[in-house]
Amino acid sequence: MKNEVDVKSVWKYPLGINDEQTIEIPHGSELLSLMEQKDEPVLYYLVDPLETRKDTIHISMRGTGQLVGKEMTSSSIFLGTVNTHRGRLVWHIWKRG
Repeated sequence: MKNEVDVKSVWKYPLGINDEQTIEIPHGSELLSLMEQKDEPVLYYLVDPLETRKDTIHISMRGTGQLVGKEMTSSSIFLGTVNTHRGRLVWHIWKRG
């Protein structure tokens, strides 16, 4: 559905601490930031709240020292790094494909 008023909203998408996961966002959403909130990584997207089409986003997460495959570094977009558990754990997060 086309948003005739062209009003956007910021939505948050909490991520679990998992190597691989997917989220669904409204089609055409724009990634604003990645940060930690309450000990979990969170993605913030600027979305059209009236958009009914969805995009599936594949997320990969690795802790410092974990192995990162070549396919991840060649075909993914690095989103950033977050700390959890008072800085004791560090997570590096990519958008796949």
